[in-house]
Amino acid sequence: MWNSCLMTFQALLLVGYLYAHALARHCTTRGQAVVHLALFGLSLLALPVAVRAAGIAVEAWGPSAWVVRLLLGAVGAPFLVLSAGAPLLQRWFAAWRAQTAPDHAGDDAATYALYAASNAGSLVALLGYPLLIESRLGLAAQSRWWSGAYVAFGAVLLACAAVVARGGGPLRASRTRDAVATATSGGVTRGARARWTLLAFVPSALLLAVTRYLSTDVAPVPLLWVVPLAMYLLTFIVAFAPGLRPRTLVLDRAAAGVLPVLAILVALGANSPLGPVASAHLVAFGIVALWCHQTLAESRPDVAHLTEYYLWISLGGLLGGVFNALLAPALFTGLAEYPISVALAAAARALAAPPVDPAPPPAHTRLGARLQEIAGLAAPAPDRRPLALALRRVAMPLAIGVVAWAAASRLSIVPRTAEVNAAVWYGGAAVLLSFLLRADRVALALGVAALLAGGALGQRARQASVLLRARSFYGAYTVRDASPMHYLQHGTTLHGTQDRSPSRRTTPLSYYHREGPLGVLLSVAPRLAPTSPPRRVAAVGLGTGTVACHGRAGERWTFYEIDPLMERIARDPQLFTYLRDCPPTVDVVLGDARLRLAAAPAASYDLILLDAFSSDAIPTHLLTREALAAYLHALAPDGVLMVHVSNRYLDLEPVVAELARDARLSGLVGRDVSGAVQRDPAVTTSKWIALARDSAAFGSLGGVKGWSPLQADGRVRLWTDDYTDVLAVVRWR
Repeated sequence: MWNSCLMTFQALLLVGYLYAHALARHCTTRGQAVVHLALFGLSLLALPVAVRAAGIAVEAWGPSAWVVRLLLGAVGAPFLVLSAGAPLLQRWFAAWRAQTAPDHAGDDAATYALYAASNAGSLVALLGYPLLIESRLGLAAQSRWWSGAYVAFGAVLLACAAVVARGGGPLRASRTRDAVATATSGGVTRGARARWTLLAFVPSALLLAVTRYLSTDVAPVPLLWVVPLAMYLLTFIVAFAPGLRPRTLVLDRAAAGVLPVLAILVALGANSPLGPVASAHLVAFGIVALWCHQTLAESRPDVAHLTEYYLWISLGGLLGGVFNALLAPALFTGLAEYPISVALAAAARALAAPPVDPAPPPAHTRLGARLQEIAGLAAPAPDRRPLALALRRVAMPLAIGVVAWAAASRLSIVPRTAEVNAAVWYGGAAVLLSFLLRADRVALALGVAALLAGGALGQRARQASVLLRARSFYGAYTVRDASPMHYLQHGTTLHGTQDRSPSRRTTPLSYYHREGPLGVLLSVAPRLAPTSPPRRVAAVGLGTGTVACHGRAGERWTFYEIDPLMERIARDPQLFTYLRDCPPTVDVVLGDARLRLAAAPAASYDLILLDAFSSDAIPTHLLTREALAAYLHALAPDGVLMVHVSNRYLDLEPVVAELARDARLSGLVGRDVSGAVQRDPAVTTSKWIALARDSAAFGSLGGVKGWSPLQADGRVRLWTDDYTDVLAVVRWR
């Protein structure tokens, strides 16, 4: 979902830049102002911004196209105006500067610095939204405030247009600056366009790849996606603000040092300890992105070609989004886009011209010169010996790949701590390697590619226990075999377990074992106990279908599942057999559970299980006042709504408690105190909340050990379709 959203905005950005470039080529400054203000006026018809989903079915469009369609309808017109404003305003500023300060017309640093200001505004908005806006305003109020701010933006835009339209002449290429990326004739070369596209593609692809990798394979921490995007924007700010840029040679050497480290981390697949591993990925991504963006900034053309320059940058960014959001899920079963993006980053550095410091500090000894090279204060002299060059470019990278393969294969049989230690040691060796290969950028790129290829081969060789790797719009899933156990995982989140031995094939395990809160409820609640008439049960979230084994013959259990791939996994007898072997008749309804339950006949179910919150990327629309009303519509008068709130990083109990208070429901909180987790490694502790219109529906459940009354303490504000605040329920410790 996140990748599709970002790809949509990147596409809109490209359209906006294309529009700005067309205006710059065919209109005078005055004409640009008139046309753009007219477009702004038309965009006011799209206010207020809102998501209008009526009549747009996911099934008809497909998830990615559905997201694009919704966003275009919600913010397409205003965003087009805003995206075009960045290059147009910079061009207007350059024209105004040429009129008011002709002596400085060739100095484009001030003009391109406005791009840093634009990204600084984006960074403030990105951090300010979850911290300040979302926690205080509902969506309707946000829309009103944003619409007012957009109108105010139009007034400022009008003032800028009035200032620059007086001159009205076209902006000519400056003769005082020989731009790096322009040909002698003043035009932009094909090579420059290709470099700009590649240098924009690499950090965009890395941004999405590292975000998905960290939020699935390392730690699905809530709002973790904010951190890589904030770093991405920060690198643009630093690269285009002249006073903030680091020395080119130092940055180039830093990129050379972190690329092998990043390749090692990806090749080993290390995901703990969380802090150091996540920090290493983020720091490496930040340095590589900064190198790409600073190289872009240093290759900027004359301001006469400014709009075309931004057009190619936006194209590269969009291609990175398309690669991650559309191509990768279709082509790969795992997260292969991350190592591919790392390899492309190393290739981009190899294709770039080595930086040259015009005045390196003097070195009086050979040792001093060597230390300057290592510190990045001076460029190393290239080695022109053919044999040495061949060793660096071919033999050494191949050796690195063999070592990576052997290491990745061997690490499968040692404890996790040894894997982390190995990652540290090999990472240090990779840093040293980057200095040993300092004379040849191609050799380093080949070495990084060999590390990634060797790691991939090694992981494939040691993953005989992996029965399935599959991927859809909603996630990348892995089924592992630890005979007699089968495990279904999405990254580091467990979605179900089955013991395949004949005696336990129909035994519910993991969060759903018979001694846990769910099993206790089904043995105590009057309408749900074993002696009750056949029960009608709905479960939101299929997983492996484990809970079906709490059912009885003659009962019909309905699972609501949004991901068709999950149903294929649960029904594959080579993977899991709960749906086939357990007693009740099972139906699977595909689609968003809230919409499907709202369409169900009234009082359809005696028990509704909400089991969509064990992952830390929770679907908040399933925990709002309006969602609860849909569940109660489908629930029998004496029925029970059971909410699974086991979660590593989010405390959802106060959210459910506030919903229960608002709907005047009785509630009990059940914690697993059975001790079964110590006796059975296939069992997982869990926490559930039972809700009912009348406490009589619980029977004697309130007196069972581990169960206590649900109480709203006012810690969180009531979640509605208009207001949610995930930060308020994050466990910070």
